[in-house]
Amino acid sequence: MVVVLAGGPQTLEPDSEPLERVVTSLQERGSHVITVGVGDQVDRLELRLTVERDEDLFLADNFKDLLFKVDNIVDRMCHYATEAVQLQGELQSKSTISKHCMAEGWTSYC
Repeated sequence: MVVVLAGGPQTLEPDSEPLERVVTSLQERGSHVITVGVGDQVDRLELRLTVERDEDLFLADNFKDLLFKVDNIVDRMCHYATEAVQLQGELQSKSTISKHCMAEGWTSYC
Protein backbone atom coordinates (compact mmCIF):
# COMPACT_ATOMS: atom_id res chain seq x y z
CA MET A 1 0.00 0.00 0.00
CA VAL A 2 1.21 3.47 -0.87
CA VAL A 3 -0.18 6.72 0.52
CA VAL A 4 0.49 9.79 -1.59
CA LEU A 5 0.22 13.13 0.23
CA ALA A 6 0.00 16.13 -2.08
CA GLY A 7 -0.21 19.83 -1.39
CA GLY A 8 -0.36 21.02 -4.99
CA PRO A 9 0.35 19.95 -8.55
CA GLN A 10 3.41 17.85 -9.27
CA THR A 11 6.60 19.86 -9.47
CA LEU A 12 8.18 19.04 -12.80
CA GLU A 13 11.96 18.80 -12.76
CA PRO A 14 14.14 17.60 -15.65
CA ASP A 15 14.61 14.21 -13.98
CA SER A 16 11.08 13.80 -12.58
CA GLU A 17 8.74 11.03 -13.70
CA PRO A 18 5.10 11.80 -14.37
CA LEU A 19 3.11 10.91 -11.26
CA GLU A 20 0.64 8.83 -13.25
CA ARG A 21 3.46 6.66 -14.66
CA VAL A 22 4.98 6.05 -11.23
CA VAL A 23 1.61 5.14 -9.72
CA THR A 24 0.73 2.85 -12.64
CA SER A 25 4.02 1.01 -12.09
CA LEU A 26 3.20 0.56 -8.40
CA GLN A 27 -0.32 -0.68 -9.19
CA GLU A 28 1.04 -3.16 -11.73
CA ARG A 29 3.17 -4.60 -8.92
CA GLY A 30 0.10 -5.05 -6.74
CA SER A 31 0.24 -1.92 -4.59
CA HIS A 32 -2.93 -0.12 -3.68
CA VAL A 33 -2.60 3.65 -3.81
CA ILE A 34 -4.48 6.02 -1.52
CA THR A 35 -4.01 9.70 -2.30
CA VAL A 36 -4.61 12.58 0.10
CA GLY A 37 -4.66 16.12 -1.29
CA VAL A 38 -4.45 19.01 1.16
CA GLY A 39 -5.01 22.69 0.40
CA ASP A 40 -6.43 24.82 -2.35
CA GLN A 41 -3.52 24.22 -4.74
CA VAL A 42 -4.26 20.53 -5.38
CA ASP A 43 -5.40 19.47 -8.82
CA ARG A 44 -8.25 17.02 -8.24
CA LEU A 45 -8.09 15.67 -11.80
CA GLU A 46 -4.35 15.04 -11.52
CA LEU A 47 -4.79 13.30 -8.18
CA ARG A 48 -7.69 11.20 -9.48
CA LEU A 49 -5.27 9.69 -12.01
CA THR A 50 -3.25 8.31 -9.10
CA VAL A 51 -5.98 6.03 -7.73
CA GLU A 52 -8.03 3.19 -9.16
CA ARG A 53 -11.24 4.09 -7.31
CA ASP A 54 -12.85 7.38 -6.30
CA GLU A 55 -13.01 6.19 -2.70
CA ASP A 56 -9.20 6.04 -2.61
CA LEU A 57 -8.92 9.82 -3.10
CA PHE A 58 -9.32 12.12 -0.10
CA LEU A 59 -9.31 15.91 -0.32
CA ALA A 60 -9.02 18.34 2.57
CA ASP A 61 -9.16 22.12 2.50
CA ASN A 62 -6.33 22.34 5.05
CA PHE A 63 -4.64 20.26 7.74
CA LYS A 64 -7.35 21.07 10.26
CA ASP A 65 -9.94 19.72 7.81
CA LEU A 66 -7.72 16.67 7.29
CA LEU A 67 -8.16 15.77 10.97
CA PHE A 68 -11.87 15.18 10.27
CA LYS A 69 -11.01 12.76 7.47
CA VAL A 70 -8.38 10.68 9.26
CA ASP A 71 -10.84 7.97 10.35
CA ASN A 72 -12.03 7.44 6.77
CA ILE A 73 -8.47 7.34 5.45
CA VAL A 74 -7.36 4.84 8.08
CA ASP A 75 -10.46 2.70 7.45
CA ARG A 76 -9.49 2.54 3.79
CA MET A 77 -5.93 1.63 4.72
CA CYS A 78 -7.18 -1.13 7.04
CA HIS A 79 -9.39 -2.41 4.23
CA TYR A 80 -6.41 -2.84 1.92
CA ALA A 81 -4.18 -4.20 4.68
CA THR A 82 -6.80 -6.81 5.56
CA GLU A 83 -7.18 -7.73 1.91
CA ALA A 84 -3.42 -8.09 1.45
CA VAL A 85 -2.97 -10.21 4.55
CA GLN A 86 -5.83 -12.49 3.59
CA LEU A 87 -4.40 -12.91 0.10
CA GLN A 88 -1.04 -13.86 1.54
CA GLY A 89 -2.67 -16.38 3.83
CA GLU A 90 -0.72 -15.17 6.87
CA LEU A 91 -3.87 -14.45 8.86
CA GLN A 92 -7.20 -16.10 8.28
CA SER A 93 -9.68 -13.66 9.73
CA LYS A 94 -10.34 -10.00 10.14
CA SER A 95 -10.80 -10.56 13.87
CA THR A 96 -7.12 -11.53 14.11
CA ILE A 97 -6.19 -8.30 12.34
CA SER A 98 -8.51 -6.35 14.64
CA LYS A 99 -6.74 -7.88 17.65
CA HIS A 100 -3.43 -6.72 16.19
CA CYS A 101 -4.84 -3.23 15.66
CA MET A 102 -6.05 -3.11 19.25
CA ALA A 103 -2.67 -4.32 20.51
CA GLU A 104 -1.05 -1.48 18.60
CA GLY A 105 -3.49 1.02 20.11
CA TRP A 106 -5.44 1.59 16.89
CA THR A 107 -8.76 0.63 18.46
CA SER A 108 -10.76 3.41 16.80
CA TYR A 109 -9.51 2.43 13.35
CA CYS A 110 -9.80 -1.34 13.02
